[in-house]
Amino acid sequence: MFNDGVAFRFLIANNKPSIVNDDLTTFQIAPGSTIWSQRNNTSYEGEYKQQLITQVQKGQLAGPPLTIKLPEEKGYAAITEAGLTDFAGMSLNADENHVFKASLSGLTKKTSKIETPWRVILMGENLNQLVNSAVIKNISPGPDKKLFPQGAKTSWIKPSKSVWSWLAQNGG
Repeated sequence: MFNDGVAFRFLIANNKPSIVNDDLTTFQIAPGSTIWSQRNNTSYEGEYKQQLITQVQKGQLAGPPLTIKLPEEKGYAAITEAGLTDFAGMSLNADENHVFKASLSGLTKKTSKIETPWRVILMGENLNQLVNSAVIKNISPGPDKKLFPQGAKTSWIKPSKSVWSWLAQNGG
């Protein structure tokens, strides 16, 4: 628990090949809330749509973060995930009664202990507090010391431009 959020994950003892194909986590949104969400997509860079929670249809998918304006000027919240390493990503699937259920984007194969990503709920009086929250940074693993021995000051890191082939739409 943090002053501006809460995070939880599951640690499951395991010593055999296993497949994780579902997540039963649910999030109840307060009646009277307004939400902003993007359609579930693989790049998490979709256009956000504003809706009253009462307008959300059962089965509607939302890619995190799901941002929420609470009713009666009570502030803002966001639902997302952190510490996502070797695990299927989460989207949110609308159910009935203002509930979103976690939905995994694929299968996760494990041969030892199972650590789920953190499920995170950020809270703040305004959007600035959500954006500047350190909860996700505080619960996510730091950079790999082999690749980044001096962290952000590692000598091979140089400011520059970068492009990805999928941005250019050439599929190369």
